[in-house]
Amino acid sequence: MLETALDAAGGRVPVIAGVGALRSDTSAALARHAADAGGDGPAVGADVLHPP
Repeated sequence: MLETALDAAGGRVPVIAGVGALRSDTSAALARHAADAGGDGPAVGADVLHPP
């Protein structure tokens, strides 16, 4: 989906990727993917506590 948004924006507007996830390592991986794909920045929400 990010790649589609980047293609549609064509560099005319910034594309901010949502990288929130339940696990920090997943959020980090999503942020790396967004940066590698050419995203302009991440939108990161604070982790929430989920009981096991």
